[in-house]
Amino acid sequence: MPTFVADTAGAPREDHGAYVLERGNLEVNGAGVALLNWDCQDDRNPGLSQAEHEAILREALGLTKILWAYGHDPADGTLGHIDGTARFLDADTVAIGETSWGAETEDALAAACEAAGLEVVRVPAPGATDYMNWLVGDGFVVGMAFGDAEADGAAEALLTAAFVGRDVYMIDATSLWESGGGVHCVTNDQPG
Repeated sequence: MPTFVADTAGAPREDHGAYVLERGNLEVNGAGVALLNWDCQDDRNPGLSQAEHEAILREALGLTKILWAYGHDPADGTLGHIDGTARFLDADTVAIGETSWGAETEDALAAACEAAGLEVVRVPAPGATDYMNWLVGDGFVVGMAFGDAEADGAAEALLTAAFVGRDVYMIDATSLWESGGGVHCVTNDQPG
């Protein structure tokens, strides 16, 4: 699929052999910093050390710093795609969820991000929800809503403040989330 999309868009592409990198498990800030979940990346590329992963990612993506989340919800078929845990709001600020199922992973990642000099904004997610899986497009942001007026409103306010000048649309994502996905998962983004 990546070859088809690159060829159709007339975009350059590089071949990095059999290395697997799923877009839902990559969050970059545009200034050389990436967030990934180790559980997913290790599962997709068994036998590689963390140093080997980092060397491949640094070379392929021009990264200067890689921050790892460790752990995932056992019910998560992706084994912890980062787009359900943490997202960059800008080059220096990362939003990290506060879920009932991922506190240890989220807290450890927040500490690592702060130690790396990033500002961390925590995003509460009551019950079985998660507000991290948004999509940023040209002039808009699509966020996930779950029918909790207070929590949905807080997520919308965060996105509105972070993405000034873009229209923010909150969509009912309950069935999507219950099926194991989110807005970013099913759409992803394509750099222009």
